[in-house]
Amino acid sequence: MTNGKRSFSLFLLSLVLLFAGLAGVAQARIYNAEEIRFVQLLNSYRSSQGLPTLQTSGIVSEAAARHSLDMANYGYFGHYSERSSYFGAGSDPIDRMASLGYPRNVSWSENIAAGQRTAEDVFNSWKSSAGHNANMLGSAYRVVGVARRDIPGSPYGVYWTTDFGSVVDGSAVSNPGSGAPFSDVDKSDPELWSAAIYVKAQGYFLGYPSGSLGAWDPLTHRHVALVMRRAGLGTQPSWETNYSPATRAEVKAAFPGLSWDSARDDEVILRSQVVRLLYRAR
Repeated sequence: MTNGKRSFSLFLLSLVLLFAGLAGVAQARIYNAEEIRFVQLLNSYRSSQGLPTLQTSGIVSEAAARHSLDMANYGYFGHYSERSSYFGAGSDPIDRMASLGYPRNVSWSENIAAGQRTAEDVFNSWKSSAGHNANMLGSAYRVVGVARRDIPGSPYGVYWTTDFGSVVDGSAVSNPGSGAPFSDVDKSDPELWSAAIYVKAQGYFLGYPSGSLGAWDPLTHRHVALVMRRAGLGTQPSWETNYSPATRAEVKAAFPGLSWDSARDDEVILRSQVVRLLYRAR
């Protein structure tokens, strides 16, 4: 900490603690857009320095996510778990990682930050700090765990934790962006999964900054009109200044020919429902 003080907008801390190798337990994970972007920036940077790129470990990322949540929810900032909903008091990064199945006898380190909203912001902050930069360029490391948690009302709003390890465990993937299109969409709903991939690839829905679609959030008349126009399914200029929630009946009347699977016309239309409509009309 510079001069022993915290900066409200940006806050950084690094820890480099090294040890020595084993194996882990597989754990699937969905990454949001900023987390995926950070891994891309990190691996591009490592490649430019002649270092191997890192796989993204689900186990290590889960440990990082829980630590970010604890810091936000309990109002502290540090590498040791002062209070936690998941870990014992005083747990350090390798304690948290090992409790979820990552091997303990490995080389490891951790970077944390608070206040930076984007992957570019936190990457550049860590790159300009000698300790953080050394962690990102650690030659022993083979996996990274990354977690960005946005907690409204917390002291810094956004909390980042990245943990590095020297062993590739069973949950590690080479491309964390090859999974879910949005962090709140999974394959338990095959149509929504396919529809989400489609609308994101077409640029009709990019999701929230957190990486989620907001599947159960209602859409305003304005947003419905904009995405329908983008998709070439018609225009409703008067809707584009109407910020009230749109109902299913209104959308049916304004954009005929869409494929519906329910008659619940009095309900407000949800983001996931419009995503399905766009996919069926492709």
